[in-house]
Amino acid sequence: MVTYADLQTIARNEKNFPTLQHVGKDFYTDASKLLTEVEEKYREHVAKLIDDIYERRQNKIVLHALRTKDTDAPPANITSVEKKFYILLIEILKKSRDDVFEKTEEQKPAEKVEESIPDGYEKVRVLHELPAIIGVDSKHYGPFKEGDVVLLLEVNAKILVEKGMAEEI
Repeated sequence: MVTYADLQTIARNEKNFPTLQHVGKDFYTDASKLLTEVEEKYREHVAKLIDDIYERRQNKIVLHALRTKDTDAPPANITSVEKKFYILLIEILKKSRDDVFEKTEEQKPAEKVEESIPDGYEKVRVLHELPAIIGVDSKHYGPFKEGDVVLLLEVNAKILVEKGMAEEI
């Protein structure tokens, strides 16, 4: 059974470490049970804590999937519920990659689709290997490898450019 103290520890560990932390195979079931058993006045706070843990873990799983592209190499400490998500994500990424690089009968390269950059974001090329950063929106970005092209909030992008860690594209 997961306690409120366990949730706080898990949230802190997920925030402080770049990899998935051990939560137990029944974490989400136990967390849901705790949520139903906690007093009404604390329920919203506990729900936010569980949601924060879920989002951080989901982000780590997505980053891992983008880097490995292999269903046989899920991240360590992944729960069975998260593993289903990971496998589906890998399949979607693989299909998308296959669609992009699929060639026509004449072996023409796929047409490049113009990307639109959302308002408030900027595309930059990372010039040096960087650890994960926390954006002004409190979300984790990275870690980054030299040469990575990434879409960041303008504020964060400008800071990296000013520090000589990235260049505008």
